[in-house]
Amino acid sequence: GSVQYSGFFLDDLVIWGGGPAGEIAGQVRRIGTNAPIQGATITTLEDPSAVAQSDATGAYVLDIEPGTYTVLVHKQGYCDISDPNVVVEDGNTTTRFYTMSYPMGSASVTSVNLQTELEADVSGQFDLVNSNNATCEFSYEITADVQWLSFSPADGDVAMNSSQTITVTADVSGMPIGTYNATISIENNGEIDPIDIPVVLDIAIDLSDIGVVPTEFAFYQNYPNPFNATTALQFDVPVETAVEIVIFNVMGQIVDKPVSAYYPAGRYKIMYTADALPSGMYLVKMTAGEFNGIHKMMLLK
Repeated sequence: GSVQYSGFFLDDLVIWGGGPAGEIAGQVRRIGTNAPIQGATITTLEDPSAVAQSDATGAYVLDIEPGTYTVLVHKQGYCDISDPNVVVEDGNTTTRFYTMSYPMGSASVTSVNLQTELEADVSGQFDLVNSNNATCEFSYEITADVQWLSFSPADGDVAMNSSQTITVTADVSGMPIGTYNATISIENNGEIDPIDIPVVLDIAIDLSDIGVVPTEFAFYQNYPNPFNATTALQFDVPVETAVEIVIFNVMGQIVDKPVSAYYPAGRYKIMYTADALPSGMYLVKMTAGEFNGIHKMMLLK
């Protein structure tokens, strides 16, 4: 039927969907090789709700209302693109091809080695470099898988054709002598993300001891002491020999045997956890050939 409105009729009224009436389309490629980039995100500053992603051939189609836009292109490992004054007309396709460059960020080292004495914090340095061929900033954030490492500056941006010196500091307070390993992880906007750098920290009674083969047997006081519930057992072995470390309670009964193995010449640190033992005083004894060493240790839970 017909519907009458103020002197006119609407017959068989049809209302079509009001979706975007224009589009921006093209390809995203890598600078230099011209290889297609898959997974780049294409949107606009004015309408971030309209989003497209490039496919395996680098092609994309962004459906959007007519207007003038700043097109934004993003892909991890590449420099962001901002393309202003892109005009989209009703019913037409605006073509835009984008070539993405990338930061040339790298670390000046492949490992960090720190050496220090007991209770003496130590620092080292390396550079983050954004090379001459880069065409955008190298953004980074540094973390580690241990709490005793810190960094300054821990995050930031390295400008094109520039470098940033990073200071690595090891807080060794409360840490016994021995060798410690960690990994620095540098999250960044470059192709290699993250950049992982292994760290080796040597703590000695005296720096001259590092790398030196002991000349005599030694069994050091556990550290920390008192402890809850993990402590370090440290010993020196001048020649390859069988080493046994036994824990006794105050009644002289053996309650644990954390070490029983052959060791080549060297300095060793064994982390011992006494989860199964109650609080109290214990004796810890090391036997290696004719050598015997014994100490008291206090477990507090």
